[in-house]
Amino acid sequence: MHPLSIPCIALAAFNAAVGAYYLYLWRRRPASGEYISFALLCCCVALYDSFTAGLYSAESLAEGIFWQRLQLDGMLALSVALCWFAGIFTDRQGDRVLRAAIVWCTVLLLAALVAGPELTLSPANPIVVQVDVPGLPTITYYEAAMGPIYQLGSLTAILLFPYLLWCVYDSWRRSGDRLLLPALAGLAVYFAGVVSDLLVSLRVYEFVYVSEYAFLGITVAMTYALLERYVAVQAAYERLNAGLERQVRDRTAEIAATLARVKKLEGIVPICMSCKRIRDDKASWQLLETYLSEHTDAMFSHGVCPECKEKFIREFEKKRQTKT
Repeated sequence: MHPLSIPCIALAAFNAAVGAYYLYLWRRRPASGEYISFALLCCCVALYDSFTAGLYSAESLAEGIFWQRLQLDGMLALSVALCWFAGIFTDRQGDRVLRAAIVWCTVLLLAALVAGPELTLSPANPIVVQVDVPGLPTITYYEAAMGPIYQLGSLTAILLFPYLLWCVYDSWRRSGDRLLLPALAGLAVYFAGVVSDLLVSLRVYEFVYVSEYAFLGITVAMTYALLERYVAVQAAYERLNAGLERQVRDRTAEIAATLARVKKLEGIVPICMSCKRIRDDKASWQLLETYLSEHTDAMFSHGVCPECKEKFIREFEKKRQTKT
């Protein structure tokens, strides 16, 4: 294994771990599209890092072209995931340019998977370059010249990344969300790395591939931004729960006090001296038993006391004698 493959494998493991973490968060909160899209993006980058590690360790043209093809296919898949995540993160899910870019990169990826070497990478067009960067181990790239499909993919990336930068900047300008600034910086660093890699693959100048390292800026920035949003949501949820619990306690105490007042007669009760009816809060006169039934737990069973019984008998006898 070439020494430069080791950092790529470490980056692949790191991005895979971050992707797995956000996949777990998405399982806990499926409604959050940011988590699943960022998890997919991290997984695509982890694969790209792994393919780059394989390319660095290639020792023949056939082996190098194998890893180069996977690397370029990974770049197309990464572009799809990045457009999807950027649309959700910047609240531009309906953006026609991003949707068109997703469809276009998907078509290019499918075409690259089924097309022949003449349209992708052909051993007939080898590019074997030895790169010697001061301070780094010497590395030999066993690659082939990119065919039309990968050339279109590279051109798409060159045109797409400035638009993604503008989307993030425009979202920050409209919303003032400070969490978009780290994302903007990370995306700019990654864009610079991708451009450098494309120029290296086109043999504009000789250098090692750096986009796998540059993506670390996006991973750190997005992880920070998404965690900040998650913490903010949790804090708002806790404040809401605390407020609701306080309202429930206050309302419960209020209801208990009201019930206590309803079940206990207090103060002066207006009552008629003649018929013994009681006036309620609505200025309506109610029978004594009706009023007490509504304002206490008492229940009434009607009967006649001995004195009233004697009185009713005398009155009944008197009326009967009068009729006779």
